[in-house]
Amino acid sequence: MEHDVSKASYILGLNIAAERTAQGMTQEELAVKAGLLCEELARIEAGASDPRVFSIVESIADALHVELPLLLKGMPKAPTTISY
Repeated sequence: MEHDVSKASYILGLNIAAERTAQGMTQEELAVKAGLLCEELARIEAGASDPRVFSIVESIADALHVELPLLLKGMPKAPTTISY
């Protein structure tokens, strides 16, 4: 599970950075639009596995004017079965 979270955080960071640069935006510009500190955005783009990351992704998507699935493409799928 930890590996999936790390991989998901890494992919999410790559997707955010790619979309930001495609729009010609700096980290500082996106951070301001998303209501984040620049340092927070830098950690997210670097793939930091912060539990808050997934709760603020929607703000980042809004600031980029993109649909959330665009930022989540390539993420590992959640398990469909539960083992006891």
